[in-house]
Amino acid sequence: MAGLASVARGMAVCLMVLASLAPAQEPPSAVGQLLKLYRSGKLPAARQPAVIEMICTRGNEHDLRVVLDKLLEPMGMAPAARVKAMAGLADAAATRKIKPAGDLAPLAKLLDAADPATRLAAVRLAAACGVASASPSLRQLAQSAEATPELRKAALQGLVTLGGEDNRQALQALCAAERPLATRLLAAAGLPAFAVPL
Repeated sequence: MAGLASVARGMAVCLMVLASLAPAQEPPSAVGQLLKLYRSGKLPAARQPAVIEMICTRGNEHDLRVVLDKLLEPMGMAPAARVKAMAGLADAAATRKIKPAGDLAPLAKLLDAADPATRLAAVRLAAACGVASASPSLRQLAQSAEATPELRKAALQGLVTLGGEDNRQALQALCAAERPLATRLLAAAGLPAFAVPL
């Protein structure tokens, strides 16, 4: 009887070791069927923005990654769907604290978009997802005289969100007297978010 109990304990230990070695499974998806339809390529272009919005609103980090990967493809989405996808991903990061799984650094390349609405959405997405590699582009946009006021404001807010000494120094420089008043006010409003040693 003692031998049988010993064998049972040994098997239980082996099962626990095997279970710990098994790869972690993806969390269940609340949008599995929508994601399957979206991935199939059979979804009409007119319906894509609504489906993307639902995936971003209810999906987990792996579902959001599917949207992000499509977004990063040069011809992966129509312009309206791109803006909707970036807004949805930014909202998921800000409100649900869920970001796409994997490396988010490629998001920084979206900041070079020619379309103003796409560029604005990309700035907000990079900030919401905490993409530190976007900081140089955000600093450049915040200082650009050619940037729209809305884009400059989003870039300044992104610098505050991302934090860091370089971004604090950029905001401080934007408070200089030669800068437009609106830029100075936005930069000055963001400075208190940085911990400045006394």
